Amino acid sequence: MWLPDKLDKLPLAQLKKKGFELKPEEVYSTANPSLKDAVVQISIGGTGSFVSPEGLIVTNHHVAFGAVTRASTTERITSTTGSSPKRA
Repeated sequence: MWLPDKLDKLPLAQLKKKGFELKPEEVYSTANPSLKDAVVQISIGGTGSFVSPEGLIVTNHHVAFGAVTRASTTERITSTTGSSPKRA
């Protein structure tokens, strides 16, 4: 994890070798949209990130388990079968 005031210290050359394509200002900017705007709060304190234009988010299991379980029905037990976003 990198704090915003340390982004100029990112090992960009190493990250680019691994496929990282963003510039530091695309990770965090107060003036323009950036990756920090893709972070969402889930439940009481968990976080997730948007990973698709359709609104799919990724988070840790323990963050979403309660909500996923509550969304399940007797016909569809989402917490054990999973769910996939529908694409147009």
